[in-house]
Amino acid sequence: DIAYQDYLAAAPQRVAEALAEHPVAVIRGHGICACGETLDQAYKWSCALEHSARIAHLPGELSLNEMQTAQDPASLCQRPLIKPER
Repeated sequence: DIAYQDYLAAAPQRVAEALAEHPVAVIRGHGICACGETLDQAYKWSCALEHSARIAHLPGELSLNEMQTAQDPASLCQRPLIKPER
């Protein structure tokens, strides 16, 4: 974690250090940065991270009953992850 008052000075270096070791860095409160040999490769890394996050999040959003009774399991993946507020 970077203290709020130090964020602008320290964050770019920390992101660069993370991307030197990993293809994707998650920046809390901002999103992600991805690095690749090409723009296409960086885009694919960012898509892979998003899909992995959806897969990790999905079981918490579905009840056991929904998973057991689904006629088309693939349809469960088409649901929005965030429930709209009413």
